[in-house]
Amino acid sequence: MNSNPFVYAVDDDPAVLGSLKAILELSGFIVSDFTSGASFLESAKLDAIGCLITDLNMPGMNGMELQQQLVRAESTLAIIFVTGFASVPSAVQIMESGAVTLLEKPYSPNRLLNSVRMGIEKSSQLQTTKQAKSAFKLLLATLTNEEVQVLDLACTGMPNKTIGRKLLISSRTVDRRRQTALRKLQINSITEYAAIRSINPRQ
Repeated sequence: MNSNPFVYAVDDDPAVLGSLKAILELSGFIVSDFTSGASFLESAKLDAIGCLITDLNMPGMNGMELQQQLVRAESTLAIIFVTGFASVPSAVQIMESGAVTLLEKPYSPNRLLNSVRMGIEKSSQLQTTKQAKSAFKLLLATLTNEEVQVLDLACTGMPNKTIGRKLLISSRTVDRRRQTALRKLQINSITEYAAIRSINPRQ
C-alpha cells in the first residue's frame, strides 16, 4: 500500500468538511478538502492511490454525478459516500458503480477511518488492475487484425474448424494464428484472453 495515499473530502457544508478533515488528520492522513465536485475535479489526481469522501446530496454536481465523472475518467480513487438521507435506488446505484460504502450521518469516527483504510486498499488494487490492463493493451496492439479475429471468435467457444469456415481459412491457419497471438500476449489460453479483455477496473 502507498505510504502517502491521497485523501480528498468534498462537502458543501464548511462545518461538516472541517470536522471530517480534523478526524482524518488526527489519524495521520493528509487531506485536501473541497466545497464542490467541480473544484475537486480541477485539482485532484484521479489516477493516484487514494480515497474520495463525498457528500451524496450537494447543490450543483451531486455525489452520484461526481462518481460517474470518476468512472468515465477511469479514476483509481476509491469513493466513500456520506449522507443524511439516501433513497434505496440511489444507494444501490452508487454501490453498483463501485463505491466502498455509504455512511449515514452522524457516523462514528471509527467507521469513517475503517472505511478510508478499506478505500485506500481498494484503490491500490484498482491501480494494479488498471496498470495490468494498460500493459495488455500495448501487447494487444502488436497483433494483426487476423489474429484478433481468431481470438475473438475463439472466445465465443467456436472450434477451429468453424472459425476456419467463417474466415475462409484452414483450421491449421486458425491454430497458427491463435498460438502466435497468445505468445505475443504472453498468456497461455483463450480463457485468460477473455478474462483480461473483460476486466472493469472499478468492479
